[in-house]
Amino acid sequence: MTVMKYISLIIAILLLALAYTVASSPIPTTSTPDSQTLNSSSEPTTVEGWNAKGQALYSQGKYDEAIFAYGNALGLNQNDAVAWRNMGAAYEAKGDIDKAIQCYEKAVTSGVPDEEALRAKISELANRNGQGVPVSSSSQAPGEVIGQNQNPGSDAVQNCSSLDYSKLYKQEVGRLVFYTDSSAKRQGTYTEYYDPNKTLLKSTGCYLNDKKSGHWIFWSLRGNWPNLSVTKSDEGDYKDGMKNGRWIGWNNGIKVYEGDFKDGKEDGHWITYWPISGNKSSEGDYKNGMHEGHWMDWFDSGKIWHEGDYRDNNQVGNWTSWHEDGSIDFSHHYSL
Repeated sequence: MTVMKYISLIIAILLLALAYTVASSPIPTTSTPDSQTLNSSSEPTTVEGWNAKGQALYSQGKYDEAIFAYGNALGLNQNDAVAWRNMGAAYEAKGDIDKAIQCYEKAVTSGVPDEEALRAKISELANRNGQGVPVSSSSQAPGEVIGQNQNPGSDAVQNCSSLDYSKLYKQEVGRLVFYTDSSAKRQGTYTEYYDPNKTLLKSTGCYLNDKKSGHWIFWSLRGNWPNLSVTKSDEGDYKDGMKNGRWIGWNNGIKVYEGDFKDGKEDGHWITYWPISGNKSSEGDYKNGMHEGHWMDWFDSGKIWHEGDYRDNNQVGNWTSWHEDGSIDFSHHYSL
């Protein structure tokens, strides 16, 4: 046998072996699984998850989709400073400076860690945008901008009206004005300002036995120096230092949430709204700080987004998610 024939025989044997291997391998399927079996892991269920998804979309330059993700995070927690800051960054990247400033301001009032740096950014953006919010002398309607030299609020006084102020000691410490008893416990009306001249309100309320009690109002700061003003951001009641009863929150005059608290935890019916448009974003019930019962979420356009039930903060039963065009994104059955 010549060398060439020997090589040809070896090649033929190898080709036969390869053909057998391919023929015996399973054929990959290209069919789409039934929608009921799709895993919903692509849809976050926590504030952190939605923030992470928003960041991923932001890094890809998909700013509108990132804003939707951050909005869903805020639907779970309207006071999440990270989501507010991230949403502001997305609007800034889009060139919508007004909305970016609104979101950054809400991040500041929600307790963002880098508050001073963010305040500097707000001022820089406001100056760049030629924005200056004039100080208003209007009445304190919910969410309305109010200006300097405002009364601390009759609600706070009424909640503490039963106290004998002749036996209390008035304290003025920096930007705070409050009262204490002989044991140095805070008692009576309490007012905090943003500025040392005490012209821009930050919060008003009442303390009883060193704990927040009764009706409280909080304001967020807006504008840039010297045209600073404040707008009401949160309002509700405290009992023994914990939120109780109905609370309402605003973002520059737009309602962003309304719901009930019990002993400092969400408990009862809640509705959240998109922070810029004011359109409803979610609605459902809480029990002892956890989602319970039927919940629905909507896109900013008003189209339904998610619908399903919770039990002890866990998704149960059939859940459906839609695209904004009305087509189904996924449908999944959850069991505990």
